[in-house]
Amino acid sequence: MSSSSDKEAGGSKGLGPITGRVFLGVDTPGPDMATIQELEGKRKLVWDQATNTELVERVKQKARSMAREILEEARAEAERIKEAARGEGFQQGLEQAREQVEQEQTALAEAVGNALSAIRGQARQVWTAQRADFVALIRMAVEKTVNAEMSERRREILENLVDQALETIDSMRGLTIRARPEEAELLTAILNHVAERFPELKSYRVKPDESLTLGGMVIESADGMVDNTLATRWAAVEKIFAHLEQSDPGQAPAFPDEPAPASNAAPGGKE
Repeated sequence: MSSSSDKEAGGSKGLGPITGRVFLGVDTPGPDMATIQELEGKRKLVWDQATNTELVERVKQKARSMAREILEEARAEAERIKEAARGEGFQQGLEQAREQVEQEQTALAEAVGNALSAIRGQARQVWTAQRADFVALIRMAVEKTVNAEMSERRREILENLVDQALETIDSMRGLTIRARPEEAELLTAILNHVAERFPELKSYRVKPDESLTLGGMVIESADGMVDNTLATRWAAVEKIFAHLEQSDPGQAPAFPDEPAPASNAAPGGKE
């Protein structure tokens, strides 16, 4: 009598060797085959123009295959109607065959049109998602670049910020300069150095402020304040990122075989 382990072994032989690979269908945006580890996120599938084109070509091939099958069935049905019509009258049978073919062609056109419309919508959704990823990647690169520049050129950058702030503020008497405690000593040395270029800079004090980030400062006087912090400057950059992230399917690249968007220019090239 065979044991349960023998049955399990026999079942495994029937299924063939287990490879741990998963085959993906035509609706999956990406390669035809991926490992379970890849599906769990160890390798991020990339959707690019080549993948988009491949997906479209697969749909077109499927549509052509469907078209051939439908047309062949329509022709076969038309021939059957013609044969049956010979006993009833040739003209009546011919009309029936023509109507049948027209119905099949209409059904084919609708099926292909629906398939292409669905793919267009999916392509635009992918473009929107990829655009968000691109913006996130750019944001991360800019942040890393700023941090690297601050580490390597801290004194030069702080001195430029001091120059900008002093040129902006109305009065240089009795200034209070707030900065991170780690940069307070360096900022004091910079102020002593730039005093030659700003004779009006008579009295000031550097006040450490834990609430500020590295690479920025706030200069206060009796007449006003200049906020030259990194957070303030970064807010202006974030506006650009927010504009790039706005979802507008009409701005997506033209779908293959789809006419390009019409220009807003007036006839004759004049706006």
